[in-house]
Amino acid sequence: VRAGTVTITATSEGKSATASITIVPPAPVASVTVTPGTGFLPTTVGVPLTLVLRDAAGAVLNNRVVTWTSSDNAIATVSATGVVTALTSGNVTITATSEGKSGSASFTALPGLRSGTGFTFSNTVDNSAFFAVYVPAGSTALAVALRNGTGDPDMYAYPPGANSPSCASEAAGPTENCNFTNPAGGVWVIEIYAFTAHTGTTLTATVTPTPP
Repeated sequence: VRAGTVTITATSEGKSATASITIVPPAPVASVTVTPGTGFLPTTVGVPLTLVLRDAAGAVLNNRVVTWTSSDNAIATVSATGVVTALTSGNVTITATSEGKSGSASFTALPGLRSGTGFTFSNTVDNSAFFAVYVPAGSTALAVALRNGTGDPDMYAYPPGANSPSCASEAAGPTENCNFTNPAGGVWVIEIYAFTAHTGTTLTATVTPTPP
């Protein structure tokens, strides 16, 4: 099927009727927007990106061919449907292209936390370690906990896109907690600051319901 004008004729018992139909070509893609446009990725956990295609008038376009690419497949790969999986820490740009137009998003991949699986580590005084956890939209709870070990680490939890933590847990010793009801969907960043050196500390983030 291509653009143009066509005449359709219907005939029955020697009688006919015609209709002239003009087929208008679909509006081309004028802009490609990938969201979030910047942020963090957890290693080993797939994070879906959102794509919006628009024509020159701003109308949303559907059912177009889209190609996804990663600037560095050693850091993160992206599927044909826009699900990004970080393989190691580092910076990466993900690009979506349709009909010659492109949109990109830039990310920093951090060590990822799988829901309910603890990660044990140590750190020296006055240093921070950063982790990322993916919280699907519609999750009902996020619980982040530090347990075990020695020393005095403090914990800070940053919602998606935030520059300031929405929870600061600074209790004496290695036990810290940040709990959220109906947390914002997206990638959360967890900072563990070594107020004093700590060893054998276990960090666990639990998302409810458990992501697939």
